[in-house]
Amino acid sequence: MNRIARLFWVLLGLSAIVYLVIVLWSLPLITRDAGGLTPFDLRPLGYDVDDAVAFLSALGETGLAQYQGAQRILDTIYPALMAATLVLAFARLFRWRTALAFGVVTVLAAVFDYRENIAVADLLALGATGVDEKTVGTAALMTVLKTVFTSIAMLGLLVGLVQAGWRRWVRRA
Repeated sequence: MNRIARLFWVLLGLSAIVYLVIVLWSLPLITRDAGGLTPFDLRPLGYDVDDAVAFLSALGETGLAQYQGAQRILDTIYPALMAATLVLAFARLFRWRTALAFGVVTVLAAVFDYRENIAVADLLALGATGVDEKTVGTAALMTVLKTVFTSIAMLGLLVGLVQAGWRRWVRRA
């Protein structure tokens, strides 16, 4: 196995670990502390001021500390790990132009994820009584854009894996 392949597997493993910590521990803790309301990061269609106020009003000190602490750290690590993993996967699965296109989409997904993190940090700092339409609108837009670009990247990965599987099957047949 060459260095690039080893790097891919290491990045994939690290991405999976961080993702599992986020979805099995961090975000569920925040959700529980907010009385079952969905955290901003998990609202793919966005949210409005009323949604933001309801979530921030319900979010207790434990959930707020988690969102501003461990979740923020995890969500700072994850987008870069996932982007690097996907870029390497696309380079292996596609010709260079297609790989480049999906790589750009992947990097944009990470950029929007980081922008979302900044906007959510602003919402958390403002609290339920301080949020305004502009701040919520920016945060919600970043969440939607992150979702769209991540979905395109994952669809590209799925297409690439199906094509690779098909090519392998045809060669063996």
